[in-house]
Amino acid sequence: MCVNSLSTEATRFFRALGFIQDDISECRLRPLLSRKMVSPVETSLSTLLFYYPSYRVNSVSMFSNDSLWFDVSLKSISDEIDFWRERSVESYHDQITLVLRLKSEIVKLHNQLRQRDKQLKEIKQENKELRHIVTQSNAMAAISTIDELGSLFESIKDLCSVVR
Repeated sequence: MCVNSLSTEATRFFRALGFIQDDISECRLRPLLSRKMVSPVETSLSTLLFYYPSYRVNSVSMFSNDSLWFDVSLKSISDEIDFWRERSVESYHDQITLVLRLKSEIVKLHNQLRQRDKQLKEIKQENKELRHIVTQSNAMAAISTIDELGSLFESIKDLCSVVR
């Protein structure tokens, strides 16, 4: 059972009756409660309290001489433990599945990063080589241009001497 308490007096009252604050149960119900609240202030000021009934065997007296009480009690406890064990195994299965899925995703992303790093190094090396080729090409083009200008200068000089 769950109670949403908005006042400290109500919270004290329900705690006196055996209600407790359970963070795990609250995290499952708080989103549902937030949608029903009028304002976010009410949600932040409210306290969710939970009541988990203690274990009781029907109404058979514990002090009776009848061994039936012990048989019923042991059977009920055994059934509850088996039920709890099944739920725990299911919960563990869900958790380990999630953890393994996350691990797989992390390994996949790590491999992608490693591949990208390798590609980046190759691109940087290729860029360096291309810059070197461009620099050499520019130097050769400059030398060629200087040679052409020198030839042109000689031609102009010859023309000038003919014109005189």
